[in-house]
Amino acid sequence: MNYNKIPTVLARHSFHKKMQICFLYSQRNMNIENGIVGPEELHNRALPWELETFLMLSVKSIEWKDEDFSGKNFKKFIEIINCIKDFQHASLMPGGIFRIDLFMIGTALTQFDVQEFWLYRLYRYNYFFEFTNTKVNMPSEFINKFGCQFNDFLRLGYFLHFFIALKCNVPKEIFKYIFWKFKDVIEKLKMTRQEYIEALDKITKNCSDYVYCLRPSYAFPFLEYNKKIYLPLPHLILRAVTSSLMYRLTGGNDKLANIIGKEVLESYLLSILQNSSVYDELYPEFDYFDGKNKKKTIDYMLRKENEYLFLDSKSTKPSLGIRTFDQSSIERNIDIIAAGCEQMYKHLICEFQDKYNPFANKELIKRENLWGIVVVCEDSFIMREKIYESAAEKLGIKLDSEEYKWLSLHIGITQLYEIEKCCFVGEDLIKHMKKHAETARCNDFILADGLENNIIINRDLLHFQKEVASQIGSLSLELQELGIIQKDNL
Repeated sequence: MNYNKIPTVLARHSFHKKMQICFLYSQRNMNIENGIVGPEELHNRALPWELETFLMLSVKSIEWKDEDFSGKNFKKFIEIINCIKDFQHASLMPGGIFRIDLFMIGTALTQFDVQEFWLYRLYRYNYFFEFTNTKVNMPSEFINKFGCQFNDFLRLGYFLHFFIALKCNVPKEIFKYIFWKFKDVIEKLKMTRQEYIEALDKITKNCSDYVYCLRPSYAFPFLEYNKKIYLPLPHLILRAVTSSLMYRLTGGNDKLANIIGKEVLESYLLSILQNSSVYDELYPEFDYFDGKNKKKTIDYMLRKENEYLFLDSKSTKPSLGIRTFDQSSIERNIDIIAAGCEQMYKHLICEFQDKYNPFANKELIKRENLWGIVVVCEDSFIMREKIYESAAEKLGIKLDSEEYKWLSLHIGITQLYEIEKCCFVGEDLIKHMKKHAETARCNDFILADGLENNIIINRDLLHFQKEVASQIGSLSLELQELGIIQKDNL
């Protein structure tokens, strides 16, 4: 099947049946433990990101027939999914040369987020939206924007995820009750079909972009059409009630976004670093003097034995243009992160020890024991080499020099989720930085892997996990009292 012919094929199928098959295959990719099933189970399936493209094409393809996907027609669904799977965006093959750097951007932005461990994501955004200090009151900001508390969104998200991911014969009355109980929240997460089409057209009017572009379903997973409300892609519900709410809260409000980046994100990072119980010394940002000028240190400075790690957080997020391979958007992101690497290099090499040193050890610390991480809230997945080259240019460092090698191996760039993966299980970030340096893996997007089965040691996270389980238990009791389910059915 030709990719551009997919809308013609989908226009022959009923809207209801298109939403139904989306739900079925989205549900198959979900599980309770991690959010999404593992790579082995995903093999030879309609993958989450392929279903997202299928949904966009389905919504845009206005029906003129009422066919379904049963019997012989099922092969049409398989053909469409395989066509999406095999499709190559024209931007990836300019002049017949495959652009692996652009392929990685598009692939990672559509695939990595949904594979994050659901518990870490929910805990992170619960911390963000419940945060208060003298500079910002996040619960108040949230209610002013959405008209209800974040906890209402949170409960709807994990209730639906839990019952849908069970994949057993869950009574429909359970979902009817949840829809009724959280009807006000669902209104905030719902689009009509026409609103969805208008939102998608603002992102791109070229259906070839659908494979990699931002999806309206990220923020609005519920879809209304012909007086019916659908949840076609339930694997997106947890994203809709976490990161997408943050985008909606800060959209068009740069002042609030900057305050959140400075106050909320930095407080969260400090909290998980402290609670990791890994480091011998940990110091947050403080003022120091360079002559008569007052300056600020890097956000966090840590020591583990004779190794020293500096972390600096950046609230930058990938823009819409990056997803559709707009070169100016990519260059802007490179410049922002490269400036962060430049700043980190200057602190490690020029400022630290010479102008400030909060650590107990005041003796000269060797360069091979100094490490830095630029932490981004959400990664753009631009090839690290391009960022290091830009940082080197800013610093006047030659690319074939030992100094460039040190820069690319001792200053890492990673997203917040990678920091969480280590901190929540008590893993040493420096250990993983050293592993990358030893194997020259400076281009990796993943800082630490193989931690999935490690025991969580963060007490706040464990308490949050128990609270989620308690809320699900409370809902089950409600359902029993109403006679919707029998005791011990779930």
